[in-house]
Amino acid sequence: MTLNAEDKTKVMDEGEALMFQSIQAVITETCVDYGVTVPEIFGSDNMTFTDPKEKTICVCPELDTPPQEQADHIFGHYLADMHNLSPDFVADVIAKLIRQARRQD
Repeated sequence: MTLNAEDKTKVMDEGEALMFQSIQAVITETCVDYGVTVPEIFGSDNMTFTDPKEKTICVCPELDTPPQEQADHIFGHYLADMHNLSPDFVADVIAKLIRQARRQD
């Protein structure tokens, strides 16, 4: 899905803007942690979607869900969508996630 100019200029109220900034920061940090190219992340008023081919994530913040949970879920979709472009890379990221989870148990 390609973003149009209206999508890139979404006006948010203060609560949405703070939530969006938190989500954006967590997604960016997660991408860096796992060696995933950091996408452009935009706010939306109607839907959240990922487009790894265009290196874009569009986020519609949900005020009733913690930003960490939203960011992790969105990152999961971004990674899943990326599988068609780079299956071995995605498999390596998932393997790293599994190894880290095992160390925490």
